[in-house]
This record gives sequence, structure tokens and C-alpha cells, in this order.
Amino acid sequence: MLNITDLKKFIEALDSAEKVNGRNDKLALLKSVKSETAIYFSKVMMDPYITLGVHLSKVDNLSSIDYEPTNDHLELLVQTIENCIARQLTGNSARFRLLEVIKPFGNFYGKWLVRIINRDAPNGVGYSTIQQAFDNPLGSFSLQLAEPIKNIKSIDPKKYIVEEKIDGIRGIFFRQNNVWSALSRNGKPLYNLDFVLKDLEHIPQYLGDIVLDGELFYKDLNTSLSITKSSKTASNLSNKLVFYVFDFMTLPEWINQLKLYTLAERKAKLCEIINPRFKNVQLIKSIRPNSIEQIEDFYEMIIDNGGEGIVLKELSSYYNFVRDSTWLKLKPEETAEFEIVGATLCNPNKEYVKQLNSKGLNGSIALESIKVKGENGVISSVSKMSSLDRFKLGQLYQQSKLIGRTATIKFFSNNGSLDSDKLRFASFVALRDDLD
Repeated sequence: MLNITDLKKFIEALDSAEKVNGRNDKLALLKSVKSETAIYFSKVMMDPYITLGVHLSKVDNLSSIDYEPTNDHLELLVQTIENCIARQLTGNSARFRLLEVIKPFGNFYGKWLVRIINRDAPNGVGYSTIQQAFDNPLGSFSLQLAEPIKNIKSIDPKKYIVEEKIDGIRGIFFRQNNVWSALSRNGKPLYNLDFVLKDLEHIPQYLGDIVLDGELFYKDLNTSLSITKSSKTASNLSNKLVFYVFDFMTLPEWINQLKLYTLAERKAKLCEIINPRFKNVQLIKSIRPNSIEQIEDFYEMIIDNGGEGIVLKELSSYYNFVRDSTWLKLKPEETAEFEIVGATLCNPNKEYVKQLNSKGLNGSIALESIKVKGENGVISSVSKMSSLDRFKLGQLYQQSKLIGRTATIKFFSNNGSLDSDKLRFASFVALRDDLD
């Protein structure tokens, strides 16, 4: 039974989680308020397959009256949310009704309810955090990932399709009840996708509920992130963003992690449904090689054109929903995601401090380096980054908003593995708000 007391506790825990750095601290806060109410609103905020189809604008002052919300207010709110999920309320009618039923919760609780409906979770509270805190209440959401490879000489090239590896944002687009939604690799919503969705609307309805897996990209990773990460502002580059599709299955297959069709069969279906005339949805560039030399030539062409590398995928393999060796990635440098666990302020005599000061920025808050921790628990120092990144990360550090965040780091690896030594020649690429 949902109740107002548990909703208040859950929102207060979210607010506290936003202010602490460590992921374990965030997890402990959420575990302490576990309840049926917390689980329900966690699912509204985070479940990949529960969508309301609306986005509420930021409201600075929801109410000038100091309300004391009751269980009746909560019941009305839940009823309105369910009507939106069922698409019985849509568009401006849904937005107006939601804001009306949120008003009695007052400014503090109301603003958090707006964030919950907008799927705007606190930094560092993602899909896996909710799953751990509340015993896996969310729908299954896991992707297949590629293992690194350094030597392709021993493989049988005829068993593979070879695709370009794009350094963009992994995107999962799914159609459910004729409504398209888009999520990042960690199940967080992606934004400013109107032009991509316009193309997807032309995919035949007879296919039913389906899932497309691919990469969103325009120009580089940071530009792609800047377009897709914010629900608060529209991007004037959204028409440039392209969804490069490389896999397909039905939504029931995805949710239940069924393995019904080989990659060759899935690729054949993709070629049927992705119209070559689409501008913002395209098939990933690929070849069906007959020799190692063809793979090497394709790899060199991709690198020469500024690409990240290639991915080799076994044509007879099923979509395995984990990282495994049926997908192999080859690239000159590795990139991976790490948790930021520490930071060191700059030496005031550094040249980049003077450069920042000359631009009217406070160089004294810039960072000399950050410490990052990989999945294997090894902590490495990363000091290579631009002056502007040093300043921006320093700002976040001063505001206690840096530690615990996820960052993409580029590095060289002797054996293509993250399980050996500390990172070599590591450089900072970007903060990954789509993964936190």
C-alpha cells in the first residue's frame, strides 16, 4: 500500500543522495527507505519500459501555499501517472494535469516529483543503484558488449561481419504500443532525438514492439553528449545527430533475454526495415570479409578517416546480453568508463593556470589530475586533459559534485585488458552524465 510518509522519506533520501559523493553512501541512503512506495516511484523514474510520454518543464515555484500533502493527494498523483503510462492522458493535457496534482506536495517535494517524472535521477543514482537498493524491481536491461582483441591473424574471417566502431553514445531505441523511447547503455533517457524519431516512425507497424541497438553520433563524443544529455534545452545540432543501427530484435526477446535468431538473421531483418533514404537513421558501415587482408584494409580506412576502430561479430552468434568474445573490438587506443574517486588541485605556477586567468576564469580551482577506479578496483591517476576541462572539473570538485561521477578515459593497453596494471598514457575524454 502506497503512503505519503514513505514517499516523503524516499524523496528526502534522493535529495541527500544528490549531496553525498560516494556511491556506497548513496546506496545506503536508498536502502534505508525501502518501501512499496519507494519502489513504485523508483520504477517511474528508472524502469526502462515504463514511460509517461511527457516531459515537464522546470518550475521554480510550484506553489505559494505551504501544503501538507495527504494520502488522498498521493492517490490522485498515482492515478494520473497511470493514465499517462496508458496514454489515456497525452501532450499538454497530461503536462497540465500532472502539474496540478503535484502542486499540493509543495515546492520541495513537488520539484522532486517533477524530476522523478522527467527521469532526472540524482548524479550517481542509476539503474544498478536502484536494483541493488530495492532488490531488482526494474525491468531487465543489459546489452551485449565487445571484448578487446589485439591480434586478428588467427581468426577465420568468413565467420564474421566487421563493422565500424563509432565513438558515440550507445543508444537503445524501443517501440512499445506504437510509442518510441530511447535509453543510454545504463538505461537513462536520451534527449533531442526528434529527427531520429521522425525516421523511426516510418518503420512498418506490422513488426509490432521492437528494439534497435546502435550508436548515436555527430562529430565526436563530447558533441554527441552535449546534444543528447539534457532535457532542459533543445539542441540546434539535433538535426545533425545520426543513429547508426547495428542490431534488431522484438521487445519480448529483449526483455526476456531470449536467443532466437543469429546475428546473420537479425542483420537481414535490419536491411529490410532501415530505409536507405532515412537521413538520421542509418545502418552501421560494415563488410563481410573473405580474408584477413580485407579486415586490415577496412580497419586502416576507418582509422584514416578519423574513426575509432572496428568490431568483429560472429554471424552465427546470438545476442548474449553480456560482454563476451562473439563480439571483438580492435582499435589503436582503448576507451572505457571509470569512477572518479579523487582529485588533486593544480600548482598555481602551471602555465594552464595563467591561460585560464587570462580568459577571465579562476585558474586556481583547476585540477592537476583526477584519480579513477576501474571495475577491477585498480586506481589510476589521469593528468592529461585540456585547460578548460581542468577548470570545469575543478568547479564540480569545489561544489562536491565530482567524486563518484563516471568519466570516459582514453589509454593504451598492452594486452587489451582492464585487469592488469594501472592505465598507461591516460587522458580524460568526457564526463558521462548518460551513465551516472
